[in-house]
Amino acid sequence: MDSVISLALLGAVIGANNLAVSLALGSLGQARNALRVVLVFGAFEFIMPLVGTVVGRQLSSVITDHTRWLSPTLLIVVGAWTVYGAVVRDIDVEELARRATTWGGLAVLSAMLSLDNLVVGLSLGLRDLSPLALASLISGFSMVFAGAGLWLGEYAHQGAPRLAGAASGALLVGLGVLLAAGVV
Repeated sequence: MDSVISLALLGAVIGANNLAVSLALGSLGQARNALRVVLVFGAFEFIMPLVGTVVGRQLSSVITDHTRWLSPTLLIVVGAWTVYGAVVRDIDVEELARRATTWGGLAVLSAMLSLDNLVVGLSLGLRDLSPLALASLISGFSMVFAGAGLWLGEYAHQGAPRLAGAASGALLVGLGVLLAAGVV
């Protein structure tokens, strides 16, 4: 029972990154691409822990050193760019969001967001957790959170698009800072 609770908590925490990013995408009018976003996010969130398990625990410290700052930096840069574009309006943040929700854009975004899952997979050998169960759970949470984020973001976008864009960018910056600080 304890391992089920641990798996659920781990899945929820790791999948929450996709909630923040999906809120931003939804607030920038990209809820129409919900199926594509949910599927790509879910696929990457499933595959990365399994790849990490295959790569092996011995590489964990090398990969961890690089991924610790990569995801937070990406979120902070994209978030700051989104806030700037929403406030200054010289940048077409909706066009940026449209590019991010193409198949290629989502693959890059998903790969960056799921780097932490690679490390989780690498560390699976330290605990008695099923890699397939963990990957399925993370993917499931990710897909639910992504869908909810897109829907909530779209709702905010309809009411106040500039405010929603600025708020979504601030949310991404905040998530990036929390990741960098090791809080999340």
